[in-house]
Amino acid sequence: MSAHARAPKHILFNTDCEGPTVSNDHALEVARAWLPDGRRLFQQLSRYDDIVAYIQKRPFYNCGDTLRLILPFLKGVARLTDDALTAWTKKDQRPKWINGAQHAIKHLAGLENVEVFEISASYYPFAALVAEGLGLQQDKVYSTYCSLDRYSMKVTEAKRLAELAREIVLLGDVPEIDLAHPDSSKFTPAQQDVLARLDQIVWGEMAEELPCARKMLLEVRAMGGREKVSAIWDTLERTQRDPKDTIYIGDSITDVEAFRALDEVGGVSVSFNGNKYAIATAKYCSWGDNSLVTALIADVFRTRGLDGLDEFAHAPHLIKDLGKISPVYQHLGTEWGIAKPKKGAANSHIYEQSDKYRKQTRNEAAATTS
Repeated sequence: MSAHARAPKHILFNTDCEGPTVSNDHALEVARAWLPDGRRLFQQLSRYDDIVAYIQKRPFYNCGDTLRLILPFLKGVARLTDDALTAWTKKDQRPKWINGAQHAIKHLAGLENVEVFEISASYYPFAALVAEGLGLQQDKVYSTYCSLDRYSMKVTEAKRLAELAREIVLLGDVPEIDLAHPDSSKFTPAQQDVLARLDQIVWGEMAEELPCARKMLLEVRAMGGREKVSAIWDTLERTQRDPKDTIYIGDSITDVEAFRALDEVGGVSVSFNGNKYAIATAKYCSWGDNSLVTALIADVFRTRGLDGLDEFAHAPHLIKDLGKISPVYQHLGTEWGIAKPKKGAANSHIYEQSDKYRKQTRNEAAATTS
């Protein structure tokens, strides 16, 4: 790789939490721990979330609002409180670090010309715990914030929510969608019945007839989709960085809108061990068993610019001595890669490698959520 004499860029590095830094899926694990058949309930609502966001395109709905839909059940069925959620998170849901993630973020945050922020769909107690482990101050965290304690729910409503949760669990499987062509997604009559019933449960009953659930659904905003875009714009305002000098790392459907928005202004979107939605949208795709590759991408970009990053994505093997960039990359190993997807091409190698390492690093979360 050619090395051009140039001063390093002052860059803004925004990273998702779950996927690029930890293997956890906080909301899924909360649901599984606190709700009957919580894993199944969360999976159903997660797939429904994709359909509402990208096919129904419901106003004021945001991709990633699964975390909003599950809250009334946590409040009513589990009787979960703020203190209980925070205590459980700190005691029983410690971050499951992706190899190299802490090295990667601490290396970048230690550079005087790099600003690092965490933009996470996770509920705040977990996002804050991850930030602490990454060495980031709490004002560098964007996440889903809600206070369960500020809502009051009657016993009759809680009982009804328990019945609805059970019904959602027993419904037929909610179908997955093709994000590349969402409007052409075809559903069987049975699937259409499932979706119609979910519409009735969520928007007909929870959002209209159950007062506490209605208030929660109206007021809480999950940090996904457009909210992640807003978070990126806020980090740009706070740091006064150029959008063209901004990187965002993500791995799932909740990062798609952030990828698209950043690409429109000339920024750098990177999928790390991404699912099919992330791969189809990101400007660059990376994979591996070690998250240090994301820091390496940032280092190449800040020292060699976009042309250098394109060259690196085309032939990463040209960087032969990673230790010359930083001693931290001595920990990277050999199980990693980066590529720039080709428009209109199958990109099968990228899908295969990302899927391989996604399953290896994310385990249950990769199989359950989008």
